[in-house]
Amino acid sequence: EKQNNSIILEKFITDNKITHVRISHSLKQIRKRFLEKFKFNLYDHTKHSNSNTIFFGFYDNSDLINIKNHKGKAFLMFGGTDLSEHFNRIPIYQRNLQFICISNDIQKRLVDALKVKRKSDNLNSLIRKIWNVEMNMVDKKIFKPVDKIGTKIYVYDGYIDKPQNINIY
Repeated sequence: EKQNNSIILEKFITDNKITHVRISHSLKQIRKRFLEKFKFNLYDHTKHSNSNTIFFGFYDNSDLINIKNHKGKAFLMFGGTDLSEHFNRIPIYQRNLQFICISNDIQKRLVDALKVKRKSDNLNSLIRKIWNVEMNMVDKKIFKPVDKIGTKIYVYDGYIDKPQNINIY
């Protein structure tokens, strides 16, 4: 099995000539920060269907439709729970689709899910389409190093308060 060494997202974007991003509506709470940090153009399916594009999040039918209809290189970057909750709807055999994992946990879950769903001869070709990417969205204007370490840590536990969040995060 291929275990990709991680690459910094900015370098990955440059190396793959990625010009646009489509951010799932379910990730709207991080949309502004993501666009500011990585200087992307927002994806419009009527104008950018041939561009190299990151599709960030896979949560609903509009995410699926945009990926399926895209003609350029498509990079699906999972937000986290979308991989577990919606994996069976992902068009994993779509030729122009590759996968971006922003954590080792997401990469492991994706590989495990592919092992279950795969056609026996396609597993290695699917694993070669997985990229482990380091993405740092910390806003250093808000989060700064401290001299004295305290007893608390900030943990983001999802946009919507759900009972299972305590186990996920």
